[in-house]
Parts: sequence; structure tokens; C-alpha cells
Amino acid sequence: MTRFDERLGVTPRLRDALVRIGVFTQEPEAPHVLRLDPDDPKMTHRIWCEEKTRLASSTGQPTLKIVYLDGLDYLWPRDQARRVLDAESAQTKNEGSLLLLLSHPGSEELERNASNLSNAQIEVRSEQGVFLLQGLQPRTQLHAAEMDPEAGYPRLTLTPMQ
Repeated sequence: MTRFDERLGVTPRLRDALVRIGVFTQEPEAPHVLRLDPDDPKMTHRIWCEEKTRLASSTGQPTLKIVYLDGLDYLWPRDQARRVLDAESAQTKNEGSLLLLLSHPGSEELERNASNLSNAQIEVRSEQGVFLLQGLQPRTQLHAAEMDPEAGYPRLTLTPMQ
């Protein structure tokens, strides 16, 4: 993610102030990297919540959280991962913030649980080199996503497919 900072006009100072990346495998090497405990889901969620609160307080804005479900599924037993997702989903709704859950096929049980918690579901796939998006909940038309570099940064445009 941080490799696009310069192209998107994000300075290291701005990134360090606004972005947090949770890692389980290494010690943080930058202010925006947050070390989480792979062996303790409750502690990890507490650390994450404290950091979210700090970010929201410093900006006065709700936070955007992006979670890779397959990582949770790999690290923790499903019941513990499900409890963390349940708590995070409830907090997200209370905060008025946004939670994006990303996954590959294969974490069906955790995906089903996450689906039951969400207000919207979007399927993203690639067919013949074309990036496609479709709303599953609520149901929307299929769209092709195209990158438009004219603005000086990658801008996504969506074209409805017939």
C-alpha cells in the first residue's frame, strides 16, 4: 500500500498521521505499522480499538478499516475470529465508520458470518483481464472498472455492463 504514496500525493508525514497497518509477524519499523498479538485475539482487538480511537480523535473523522479475513482465519480458531468480527462490526455501526472485509474463496464459514453482519456486499473479480464489480447486497448491475490516470493519480471509473 505504501508504495503508492508518492504517486497519490501522500507524504510520509500524512501517512504516519492517518494510516495504521496491523502486522502479526514483525516488529514495527515505521510509525504507521502497529504490532498485534497473533496469540491473543482479545488483546489484538483492544490494541486495534485504542489506535482507532486515537486516529478518530485526532482527525475528527470516522475511520476506514480494511481486514483480510483469510489472515484471521489462518491465525485464530474460527470461533475467536468470529467474535472479533462481531465486535468490530458492532463498533463500526456505532461509530458510523466503514469496515471492508477482504477474502479469497476458501474462508466460506467466516465469509458467511461476515455477510450476516454487513449492510452491503460487493463481489470483485477479473475476467479476461477486465476488473469487474457487482453489488450482491443490495444487488446491482455488473460494472467494469477502469483506471483513469488523467487526474495525475489513479482514478477509478465504473462502466455498466449490459
